[in-house]
Amino acid sequence: MPLVSLVSVVSVVLVMSLLIAGGPAVTAIPGPGPPTAATLDAWLLEVRAASFPELGDAPLTIERFSSDTVFFMSNIDVGSALHGGPLHLQLFINDAVLDDDADVPGEIALKAVLAHELAHSLDYVQRFSADGAAGLLPLLPMLAWAPAEEEIERRTDLVAVRRGYGFGLAAYRRWLYRRLPAEAVLEKRRIYYSPLELVWLERLATQCPAALDTAIAHPPRDARAIARLGPATCFR
Repeated sequence: MPLVSLVSVVSVVLVMSLLIAGGPAVTAIPGPGPPTAATLDAWLLEVRAASFPELGDAPLTIERFSSDTVFFMSNIDVGSALHGGPLHLQLFINDAVLDDDADVPGEIALKAVLAHELAHSLDYVQRFSADGAAGLLPLLPMLAWAPAEEEIERRTDLVAVRRGYGFGLAAYRRWLYRRLPAEAVLEKRRIYYSPLELVWLERLATQCPAALDTAIAHPPRDARAIARLGPATCFR
């Protein structure tokens, strides 16, 4: 069989495996007990120190908020940007993520979603360091234009995956899909990678890290695009 045909067949098989509902299960590893708000704060600092050394001593404030569909958000203090810095980072946590004692995300899931938010923080810091407040302006379209939001959020997913949080992020998304109404789940699937896509991206990060680095620059939009990032051996 010609090499081109063989690559095509492998890609089709990989895409089919990505799309089947019975794909590899990713479950959170239970901890010794349900986490508390203080636990979340401690895990945030732990993930920052272990996986985001580029943040250095950038000031970061942990704040609380309420929502039925959003549990974590990252932002900046706009005044700190307009006054030339240092850029003051903000991370918002909705403690409702801990409400259901029978179904609380596990430690690896919660650390992974915190890594996703810290990846946003890193993006803010890098843009500000390069171009000051003007460097943050390209982020504004994501507030009103769906394709821009999808690209930024998927790139942020990939940064977390590159640092080893893919399986945990998949576990968090599985929990999130159980928690949210159907319409909200569809919206999350549009914006972020699905649990199954995250599993394959984590395997790609392990087997073919250079391919994942390329993906960070140009985030794939669906399973077929993920399959094209490398040969089947990259996803084993």
